[in-house]
Amino acid sequence: MAKICQLHADLHYFLCMEPVDMRKQFRGLQGIISEKYNRYLTQDEKWIAKYNEVTTFIETNHRNPSMHDEEERGRYLNWIKANRKAINAGKMKAERVEKFKELLAMTELYRRKNQYE
Repeated sequence: MAKICQLHADLHYFLCMEPVDMRKQFRGLQGIISEKYNRYLTQDEKWIAKYNEVTTFIETNHRNPSMHDEEERGRYLNWIKANRKAINAGKMKAERVEKFKELLAMTELYRRKNQYE
């Protein structure tokens, strides 16, 4: 059975009882939290939310984000690339490094193979 949503003990979850336009995805949800609960997400909460969004995409589609699809490139691939650069430069926070390495291992599972490999 595919995982739709992963809940982690290190995050805070908010339940919104009103209709929500999910086409806006993460940015729309961030707006709801800031409007309804009068608080903004911290950088760590934003990073973990994006991490969960990317892992959910990969697990649901059984592939990595495509660089040829503008939406996937902007939403997922650029985030992966920026974090890969941060980890290589040694600028990533220690608590994020392990989680991001798990994500990189997952991307290797779904790495595209050409006809000669």
